[in-house]
Amino acid sequence: MTPLYFDESDMNYIKNTNLELATKERKSNLMEEYKEAVRNLTQNDISWDEFLWAYTVYSSRAFPYTLIDPTSKSNSEVLFPLVDALNHKPNTKITWERSGDIETGSLSFISGQLSIQLVSRCTTTMVQSLMKSVSYFII
Repeated sequence: MTPLYFDESDMNYIKNTNLELATKERKSNLMEEYKEAVRNLTQNDISWDEFLWAYTVYSSRAFPYTLIDPTSKSNSEVLFPLVDALNHKPNTKITWERSGDIETGSLSFISGQLSIQLVSRCTTTMVQSLMKSVSYFII
């Protein structure tokens, strides 16, 4: 559970802490993103609760785009299907590392004795083209 879902009563438990401030700031920023999304939709049929659910599901599984392109200045995130399952065992430490260049490099995810390596098979141009075509899915 994230404090983004806390009501007034729950927020009292984190009152006067750094978490309270961070939660209020993040929730305020998300509300602005929600309002912007609703303005850009042709049909206004997404509720705040649905938006918040989608955001928390996505963000809890996303990795920074800089894992693909370390030179990127973007704050975008990317999903690696099934890789997020590596941390489903309690107290599991996950590390990731990138090696090589963006064209031929690899990305490794290590969880205990299990390791997954993703090897670049596409060019930067292909990745950038894909990112542009699905940019409305990227938060």
